[in-house]
Amino acid sequence: MVRLFYFSALLLILGCEKNDGINGQNSDNFDFFYSKNSGWSGLSQNVNINSEGRLLISELKPQLNFSRVDTIYLNKADYSKVKELVRELTKLSVQEKYGFNKTSPSDLPITKIKFSFNSNSDSTYVYGSPFLETPKQIEELIVFVNSFFEK
Repeated sequence: MVRLFYFSALLLILGCEKNDGINGQNSDNFDFFYSKNSGWSGLSQNVNINSEGRLLISELKPQLNFSRVDTIYLNKADYSKVKELVRELTKLSVQEKYGFNKTSPSDLPITKIKFSFNSNSDSTYVYGSPFLETPKQIEELIVFVNSFFEK
């Protein structure tokens, strides 16, 4: 578990470098970090996407005796989609957390999302999948990131 924490920190650090975007066509600097964890099951899923279009992914599912670490370079369409979603997200007033209320079950995973676009940055926590509460851009980013865990 300690190794996973250090690896998650490494993913965050590696994703925070300045670069020229995919194929050198971008002067915008953005980062997106996603971390989904469940204490009772040990599930851990982490993704970091940077301005180069590099997606670093780590996944640990102890109950299935499964783990992986991959680096994926996004195609232009996926890169443009993520970049635009992050740009739009930095324009919103994002709440500190979504889905945490007195009537929520207490055993769902918690997702942390951190993002920055040029000099604007923010972060939020999402409990479970409360898509009724979250902004459309957060929903779309979660769905997009989850598609990489299904591959």
